[in-house]
Amino acid sequence: MKTKNLFTYGSLSIPRIMKMLTGKCFITIYVVAFDYACFLLRNKPYPGMIYSKNDMTIGLLYIGVDEPSLKIINSFEDDIYEQREIEVVSRCGGFSGCRVCGTLCQPSTCQSHSLE
Repeated sequence: MKTKNLFTYGSLSIPRIMKMLTGKCFITIYVVAFDYACFLLRNKPYPGMIYSKNDMTIGLLYIGVDEPSLKIINSFEDDIYEQREIEVVSRCGGFSGCRVCGTLCQPSTCQSHSLE
């Protein structure tokens, strides 16, 4: 079965939530997505992530996520959710072609870094 590595930075970066959704425990690694910033979305209770040179977003990489689990995860996300492949880095090295699980948005839909 084909699997993907999945970068998460919001609610799904909590392994207990991932297990509640998929019924599975995955191997995880703390990683950083360089040149991406995480913002609170306007009128939403969760963050979004945008390309932003010289910023970084810390998250959790799930290793070996299967297609049925990805479908469940995709149905959990909001309509503005967009999945892309990016490179993330751990203390042990880089991982390329990782899918982002979360909302990649345009700057106009994001608030500032503060949670005010």
